[in-house]
Amino acid sequence: HQLEAWLEPQRSAALAPPSESAARQALARSQAVPEFWLRLGVALDMQGRFSEAQGAFDRALRLAPNRVQVWYYLGYHLSMAPERRMEARQALRRCLALDPGNRAAEALLRRLNERQ
Repeated sequence: HQLEAWLEPQRSAALAPPSESAARQALARSQAVPEFWLRLGVALDMQGRFSEAQGAFDRALRLAPNRVQVWYYLGYHLSMAPERRMEARQALRRCLALDPGNRAAEALLRRLNERQ
């Protein structure tokens, strides 16, 4: 669902609840998988539930502090709040330190730097 929402942003609102449901079902099976927490965070962001999403990203980060995807999704999440863009830049720089060729992180960091 989340990939469809990315490809078709106008459908994001409709796809967010099933995405959240799927993430919660996965978490009911295991709370030790960082990917499940990332999926929940993204689904909550899609619904504008940013403070709840922050908790999911924090949990993923505790489980996998050296995983590129965690830092990228955290950076993306933080970039949505203008007052947290400095934190977003830091998260994206950490992502790039782990994976210097991460094009998505490079592009998002470039956009954030243009907005200063």
